[in-house]
Amino acid sequence: RLQGDWSSDVCSSDLVKNNLQIISSLLNIQSSTIDDEKVLESINDGQNRVQAMSLIHQNLYQSEHISNVAIESYFRQLTDYLASVFGVSSDGVKIDIHAKDIMFDTDTAIPLGLIVNELVNNALKYAFDSKNKGGQINIVINPISDLEYELRVSDNGKGIEDQNKIDNSNSMGFKLVKILSKQLRGNFTYQHDEGSVFSVVFKDLRKFNVNVR
Repeated sequence: RLQGDWSSDVCSSDLVKNNLQIISSLLNIQSSTIDDEKVLESINDGQNRVQAMSLIHQNLYQSEHISNVAIESYFRQLTDYLASVFGVSSDGVKIDIHAKDIMFDTDTAIPLGLIVNELVNNALKYAFDSKNKGGQINIVINPISDLEYELRVSDNGKGIEDQNKIDNSNSMGFKLVKILSKQLRGNFTYQHDEGSVFSVVFKDLRKFNVNVR
């Protein structure tokens, strides 16, 4: 890649990041005027989604290879942010991430980040008791082949025993996860196993798009 091209990508990334920060600020201003708890929760969820995308561009700006996002580092920043939003203490919910040396371009990383945002957000809201003591969330990406990977987000919380509640949920979060899974040429599944286990088998879109040409 030519230096001029790289600089152009950095400028574009900065512009997108600045626009995302403006959107987040506008949502924050809007939330200060709202008393309805459900509407306020929706706005806060929107802010989390904007922040998830903003962190992608922060990772791109810091990367020596502008087209790659170090997924483990990105997920760690994202979950640290969510933990701070929910006020998770150091002796509360523990979040472990295992995706070492895995890197994707933005076409794959952004949907993955939004999926993790929704699932961790859901766990921190509903999976544990009010004190969150002994809570555990695990986020793992394992390669299945050169093209295909599995993302697993699990917790040791209450879980959802009825699969139909996932399949027929009107939750914006679960609907978004299903849409993003399809965008990644993958599928989303859930099982109850001493907590919740969410799985997305997906494709590295950079490699997938090369193969289908």
